[in-house]
Parts: sequence; C-alpha cells; structure tokens
Amino acid sequence: MFGEKDFLHVEGTKIKNASGQTVHLRGTNLGGWLMREGWLDGNGACRWPRPLAGLKNEEGSLMMDLGNITEWNRIHLKGDLHGNFEIKCSDDGIFWKNVFSGNFESQTPPLYPDGYAQPYIIGSDCYDHGSFYHKETLYLDCVRSRYIKITGNNISEAHISWYGDMDEFTARKTLEERFGDLKAEKLLSEYQKFYITEKDLDKIASLGFNFVRVPVYWQEIMKPDGSFKKNAWENLDWIIEACGKRRIYVMPDFHGAPGGNTAGSITCGQRGSNALWDHELYKEMCCRIIEVVAGRYGNRPAVAMYDLLNEPVAAASMEEAIDKDGSEDEFHPRIKEIYRRQILDMYDRLYQAARRVNKKQILSVQPFIDYDLLKSPGHYNWENVVYQTHTYGAGWRNHDKNMESMRRHLQSHRKYLDIYKTPILAGEFCFWGDMDVWEEWLKNLNRMGIHWTTWTYKVIETNKQDNWAVYYDFKGELPDPFRDSEDDLKKKYRAFSSDHYTENKEFSEMLSKYAKQQDESEHYYKGGITKCTTHSSGV
Repeated sequence: MFGEKDFLHVEGTKIKNASGQTVHLRGTNLGGWLMREGWLDGNGACRWPRPLAGLKNEEGSLMMDLGNITEWNRIHLKGDLHGNFEIKCSDDGIFWKNVFSGNFESQTPPLYPDGYAQPYIIGSDCYDHGSFYHKETLYLDCVRSRYIKITGNNISEAHISWYGDMDEFTARKTLEERFGDLKAEKLLSEYQKFYITEKDLDKIASLGFNFVRVPVYWQEIMKPDGSFKKNAWENLDWIIEACGKRRIYVMPDFHGAPGGNTAGSITCGQRGSNALWDHELYKEMCCRIIEVVAGRYGNRPAVAMYDLLNEPVAAASMEEAIDKDGSEDEFHPRIKEIYRRQILDMYDRLYQAARRVNKKQILSVQPFIDYDLLKSPGHYNWENVVYQTHTYGAGWRNHDKNMESMRRHLQSHRKYLDIYKTPILAGEFCFWGDMDVWEEWLKNLNRMGIHWTTWTYKVIETNKQDNWAVYYDFKGELPDPFRDSEDDLKKKYRAFSSDHYTENKEFSEMLSKYAKQQDESEHYYKGGITKCTTHSSGV
C-alpha cells in the first residue's frame, strides 16, 4: 500500500517522493478501457460495417437516400454480377458526380484484409487505399454524399456502409439510442469490468511496472448537460485503490474532451469533430471535470499526476495546424501561432482549475507534435509540472527509417530535457517489430531519467509483429453495436478479459527488462546515444 511518504512531486528534472527519494515511473497505458478506439479494442466498427440505409429502384439503377450528407466507403452487392458498373453520388439528388466505374470481372485483392489496416497515423484514414472491386464488395476512398446511384447488370441487392473506426462518442450514442441511457451504461460497465481486472494488475506488477496511464473519455464522468453521472467514479475509484495495493502509481488521463480536441482524430473520441476550441461551454465542462477529479483524488498518494488534456490540436486538421515556413522537419513541425495561443490558453485554464483544489499533486502538459510549443513551467508560473511527449516510429516495416526516427526523437528528448528544466514523460510510443529499436529507445530513456508508459496494454490486433501491446490477438467474437441484442452484447463484452488474448511474451519480457533496470540517470551525460548491440528487423 502507498502511504503519505509516497506522494510524488517535481524537483528540477526529477520526480521524488515525500522522503526525498527519486522515483522512476515506468509502465503502460490502459487504452481501450475507459475510452475505446475501435481500431484497438473492438468497438465493433473495425470489422462490422455500419448499415446506413435501404435502396429503391429508379430507371434501371439502384438509388439510395441516406437522409443527410454521410460518410461511406463500402458497397456490398448481391446478384449475378457481371459486365460494367458505375457509381455516382449527389448531395441534392440533382447534380451527380462519378465516384467509381469498372467491370465485375476485373477484381483486385485488398491491400489489407478486412479488419486489419496499417498502423494508425494521425491525420490520415487507415481504410483509404483507392477504389477497386473484390468479391462482391466495392472498396472506395471516403465519400461524402446524401444520394447514391448504382448502375450494373443483375444487381439484386446492395448495402452501403462506413467501414473503419467507430469513435467512443458514436459507440455510446448507438447503445443509448437502441437500449436507453440506463441499459447502455450497464452494458458499458459489463465490458469495462472484464477488460481490466485484478488479474491484469497482477500481471502489470509482475512485469516490474510501477505506473499506469488511464485514458478517460469525458462521458465516462459527465452527462451532455454538464452534470456528473451517478456512477462517474466507480472505475477510477477502483483502479486507484487496486493499483495502490500493488504499489502501482496511476495517472488519470483526460483523453477525449467534449466536442473533440485533436483535429477530428478518433483518438479524441469524436471522429471528425474539433469543437472544443470554438465553444466556451465545452471549455468550461473540461475545467469542471479536471477540478472535480483533482479535488476528489487529492489525498490519494497512488495518484502520481493528472494528464490535463491529451494531444491538443486546435486546428481543424493536422495539415492546417502546421506552419510550413516554421517547421524544421517532419518529426518536429511548428504549430501556427494562432493555434499555439489557443492550446496554451486551454492548458493554463485547466492548470488553474486543478490548482484551485489541489496544490499538492503533479500535473502533466503535452507539447504535442510541436516540441517548441512550451517553454519552461516557470514561464507560465506553473509549479509541480511534468511535460509529456508521444512518439511513434516513422518506419513501419522499414527498420532503418524506424531506427533513424527513434534516434532523432532521443536527441530531441535530450535537448528539451535541458530546455524545459522539468521531468519528461514519454506517455505513448511504439516502434513496431524492430526489437533493437525498442531496446535502444528504452535504455536511453532510462539513462536520461525519462519516465515512460508504452502504448498500450492490450489490443485486438492479430499481428504480433506490430508490438502494440502485451496482449494481442483477441479470440472472442467482436460485438456488433448496431445489430446485436442486449444479451448478445453482454456475452461478447465478457469475452474481453485478457484470458481471450495471446500474450506477446518476447515483447513483454523485453519491456519488463527495462522496467526493472536500475537507474542510470545519475551517470547521464550529454554525449551520443547509447546504442544496443542486438539487431532484429522483426519479432
């Protein structure tokens, strides 16, 4: 159990406990638990196409009215399919534009099988790989329209769908619309109590991890009207208590804010929306959440710190956010000044909200994408603050490019550790199948005294090589939130316990090795990167 002496605070570039001992936080993220992302944890839409509407015949064509302008990227066909076909779309039913045409005898295999896309890259769509036909399905890049017209020989049936990642906002809304608010909450609780259990925390402790970052979606705590839910604290209360017993520190991470906060990325919980930055009500809701969370857990030594806001991007898109003239390179772009001011203002408001009720615990702020976004905490009159970075290797399936990007990020961490003059937490990272890249990264983080949490603890991903998590390859049946009955959803949600996954043993053993590694930061020097002697281009 943690006691008063285990409260953490910042001293220079180190984190220390109340006894003055330096503490090195090393662990993992509990992604997919209190905020789901379909590409990681099986919200349902990764492999289940969403039905959008029915069809009617019109002058020899199949015609669809989606009711409003909607995103779609798949057409599933039935019939004696042969000869040519043509797909058109329209916003108003009057002016039409061509989407795709071809011949049913000409088939192209998908670049990736259904349900398995390339690793998520912020600002891009994993499921857009060009338009082609394969096995009664038309694969399309994302289309936005209200009306769709399909022309072809002997097409007896067609279903339009959006195939891709379901965000947390849509997932919750779908359950609420089908089953009502109360049943939706109970279904969600059923999923959550199996996704992370005491057994998982025992596993995390056995790996030598002493820290978990817990991504939380705003609707886990607050209703859309701004009131707090009756069951708002059940999961956070439990994880803090259960981790404390195992001497694992916890960081509640405000991962998804009202309206969206990361340029419409699914990682903020509301795909295609970035409304936080333009709505005062949403900002006030964020501040209330942070103030109540920081106040509620202010006397809990197991809470290492609070992550004020995950991956803030104030622009409508990543492309719009970047100042091309001011960017040094692809790894460290500069955010345009107008968006920098918005992000800094939001962080200061969240900082002040937390400090109104909690002057004791550490707060985490992220210079996301733009390492020059922040100056030292003293510049803003912030105290007891950690700066958090997120790093993903640039060379998926390319060892040399992956190694190069990792080393450049290490150089940046070394540079900004001196500039920020405060501790750095590497809060998310992944370097795919190149184990030597992983080892060099972790060894150098430990040498520099940088704290870390790998992304993430478990995923549905079937490919071991990508090294997303300790547990991968989900064996259960994925839920269909649009069609499954309440009982079927409960049954499928219960299968999300880690017993129905495969442990990535080589990967977890490697992480454990560096989690348990003795501190070398006292011997840290500003010379070159320490290179590992091992080399592997895959697991």
